[in-house]
Amino acid sequence: MSEIKTIRAREILDSRGNPTV
Repeated sequence: MSEIKTIRAREILDSRGNPTV
């Protein structure tokens, strides 16, 4: 459960910090 949340948060941060997609 924690892993999924971490991955989701990381994806969101990546998208926000690096809006390349």
